[in-house]
Amino acid sequence: MKPSGWKYVLSAAVLLSTCTAGPAAGGKMKLLWQIGKADNDTAEFALGRGGYKEFGRDGFFIVGRSDPKRDWPYAHPGPADFWAGGRAHTFTVFFGLRKAGGRGRLVVDLVDTHGLRPPTLRIEVNGRAFEHRVPRGASDASILGKPSVGREHRFSIALPDGVLKEGLNEIAITNVGLSWVLYDWLGLEIDGSAELAAPEGALLRSARLVPWLSRKDGKLSQPLEVTLFCLGPSKGLTLHATGMAARKLDLAPGVSSIELRLPRAEAARAVTVELRRAGKTLAKRRFVQKPAAERRPVDYVDCLLGT
Repeated sequence: MKPSGWKYVLSAAVLLSTCTAGPAAGGKMKLLWQIGKADNDTAEFALGRGGYKEFGRDGFFIVGRSDPKRDWPYAHPGPADFWAGGRAHTFTVFFGLRKAGGRGRLVVDLVDTHGLRPPTLRIEVNGRAFEHRVPRGASDASILGKPSVGREHRFSIALPDGVLKEGLNEIAITNVGLSWVLYDWLGLEIDGSAELAAPEGALLRSARLVPWLSRKDGKLSQPLEVTLFCLGPSKGLTLHATGMAARKLDLAPGVSSIELRLPRAEAARAVTVELRRAGKTLAKRRFVQKPAAERRPVDYVDCLLGT
């Protein structure tokens, strides 16, 4: 099995639409931020040029605070790379915007990709997901420390108006299969009046309705598991769900999990979960709550366990 290599460049908004565009393609968009250099090299990133075997954690970058040499590994491994745990890896970028509006474009320039098992990249920008399959690269020499022999692949992700938002934004790039890619640089271009702001705020990452009823305080209700991410102060944040009173939040920096208890549904009904600050909606999720039953002991049995 070939080794895998990776390289990283900071990202701010990533939706996947493929095209071969450079940092200033079209001439109308301005480059809002950029991580890495357009030099077909990986030396400016963590573990670059050839330290992929020392991979220990996924890229986690806060624009304006993080250092690519420390926080963004040069190689992004995939599930086929057992030197990195043999699983999908997600590299995440956070950035703040003021005066958000207009279209954007995430430009990704790769030094090389795996020569036999080029991966599929799943890119989510503020919850909007896109996928891009990269072509085969050159050889393992690029990940081993010779990026100059790599086969460059450049693509861009078109971000329609409304994807980027005022406040905190998140881009998550997941290598869902097969093997590694190496970054040269990536950056965000915009054609609107958006400007970089302090990367502070909160994000509603997910809201999952447990498909069973359970008892709490002697009453049957349906758990709603909400995952939030916070950077900076959480003052003024509230969480809202249809049919429930607003819940004030006091979040620690990082990821937080909160459980809400929805009244049991007698018939299918629409439920909206909203994260607000000072009455302004930051994010929302919608789903349908259907009638459910209380979970019985037999429901915990996994008939396939041990097969």
